[in-house]
Amino acid sequence: MKRNVESSRAKKPMPKQKRKKHKHKATFGAQPCLPQRFKEMIKCMDESKEKLIIQKALYKTDLSKHHRRLSIPMNQVEVEFLTDEELKQSRKEGIEALVIEPCLKTRT
Repeated sequence: MKRNVESSRAKKPMPKQKRKKHKHKATFGAQPCLPQRFKEMIKCMDESKEKLIIQKALYKTDLSKHHRRLSIPMNQVEVEFLTDEELKQSRKEGIEALVIEPCLKTRT
């Protein structure tokens, strides 16, 4: 009588595969010039000077209507732009921001 070899062996659970995280930082070269029409719009909004906060490659979640967010990893931020209070809020619940589209239409 033949014994089923597979059933007599103890099956070991397969280890879960971890997702690989991309640890590369995109390189973009020189800082881009912001078109004059954007500079003027920013100045009219709150009398402040424009700042390059982050330059990054966009991923699916950044563009997804379902996610409705643009991630800004703090280790990639070029300059400090949040107050201490805003920084605390961002860690808890995020911050709503105004986005200026290429056509100069704004949305939150």
